[in-house]
Amino acid sequence: NRNRIIQLIQEAENKQIDVLCLPELCISGYGCEDQFLAPYTIDQSWESLLLISEHVHDTLVILGLPITFEGKLYNVAACLFEQKIHALIPKQFLANDGVHYEARWFDPWPSQKLAYFQKEGRRIPLGDYRLQFNQIVIGIEICQDAWEGDKRPAHVLAKRGVSLICNPTA
Repeated sequence: NRNRIIQLIQEAENKQIDVLCLPELCISGYGCEDQFLAPYTIDQSWESLLLISEHVHDTLVILGLPITFEGKLYNVAACLFEQKIHALIPKQFLANDGVHYEARWFDPWPSQKLAYFQKEGRRIPLGDYRLQFNQIVIGIEICQDAWEGDKRPAHVLAKRGVSLICNPTA
């Protein structure tokens, strides 16, 4: 997946695309099932994110991976720009019906909770953050978040001045 993601980023950069929103969990793959519980999957996803970030220059790239924080596992959208991880935005509502079993592996992130993810000397905003990019305020909700009616994160984000919602969906 990492190589395909890097290729897409290079294509976006060559076409001078401002924002590239890739699917949730695209680094690890959405269908890892119980492999999400394996530290190896989480560690390799993080290592891939670091390698991918080296290829991001002028395009804001949003892409997904699993992250462990305070003993819980989250489905997160990483926001990359100029070879840096600017924020990690966790999914607030988990798909847990039909063929979806996200609550088996992931925890939902509380609305408007803000924290910092610290790893390998990095301190990265983690939570319900907004991004300022090229004079646009961007908010992120992930897949199922968009199906939550009045509870949808986009409603709260709009009240907080967001003018563009990105939704990485598997």
